[in-house]
Amino acid sequence: MPWLIFFLTTLSTLAHAFPCATQLAISDDVGLPSEETSRLFQTACETLNQFEKKTGDSLDHSITLKIAKRGCLRVGYDFVSQMVVFCSQDGGNKPVKHFGLNSVSVIRHELFHAVTCQFRPEICQLAALKDETTNAILEGTADFFAYLLHPENEFGTDFYEDGSSLRKYGRPLCYSLTEGPHGKGEALASALIHQGYGWSDLSRLLHPEHSFSLASLLTQTDSSCFAGVHSPIMNYSVKDHAASPLHRYWTSPGVALQFRFQPNASLLAQYPLLKLSWSSSARPPLFEILQNSPTAFRLNPLSARGHGEFLVSYSYAGQVVGFRKFRLGIRKIPPP
Repeated sequence: MPWLIFFLTTLSTLAHAFPCATQLAISDDVGLPSEETSRLFQTACETLNQFEKKTGDSLDHSITLKIAKRGCLRVGYDFVSQMVVFCSQDGGNKPVKHFGLNSVSVIRHELFHAVTCQFRPEICQLAALKDETTNAILEGTADFFAYLLHPENEFGTDFYEDGSSLRKYGRPLCYSLTEGPHGKGEALASALIHQGYGWSDLSRLLHPEHSFSLASLLTQTDSSCFAGVHSPIMNYSVKDHAASPLHRYWTSPGVALQFRFQPNASLLAQYPLLKLSWSSSARPPLFEILQNSPTAFRLNPLSARGHGEFLVSYSYAGQVVGFRKFRLGIRKIPPP
């Protein structure tokens, strides 16, 4: 109890030292040193103050940031508890550096989720969050918000222990050739940056009289990458395998996986000399990857069992414009 009283007193002192656009609370399960709590409080206050200053919009509800010691699967905004949560996990295999608190751009990104949910609570409901486009807009605009506050080449620097960043702002990704909310969000943020969008565009999307959609946000773009069914699309098939919605495929030792990629007419028109390349972090390598043609690949198993994540990158003029992730594995499959 004395520690709690000290912590609340510290927050009160911080609130006077760094006036905030809205009430800000920090729930610390770890017991960080007071100077670190102060730094987080100041970063969050400055972020929210800049939001109000740049957009002219006012925040009405309190925002809570939580540093979690247990029960946290990833750093991010928890749409259920409506808290920004920091922890040592990121939903993957990479360890996060110091709960993610060293990356100012990540703090700003997650705070923008909280801001968005204040203005557009209907799109932060679990049912709405099942929509791929809604998730992509949430991630892309949060990246863009962090960029507007501090333009830089990479997002999420100093986030992982190994020093790698989360995403890059400058990659000319084509929205329709990426996947997942963060992949499509990266493509969206890059488009917003390169096409000169700004604070007024973010503000417009937050107001309920406008639909929470790509059309409402991208009022100045004519890129075919956002043209829906007319966008560049890369389909694929795997010989003797039914299509997997999750892009997961298994094979037996000695039986190759044979991939054929099929670009649509729009893709061929926009990227006529597209190059495909495979990569994987699996060690030792699980497959020998042979390219039979520009769009056909044969993956020969090198092991009796194992599985891993593989990335197929689509490159044009030396730059990655899209990608597809696969989960591939080798195991003994009983005969039918």
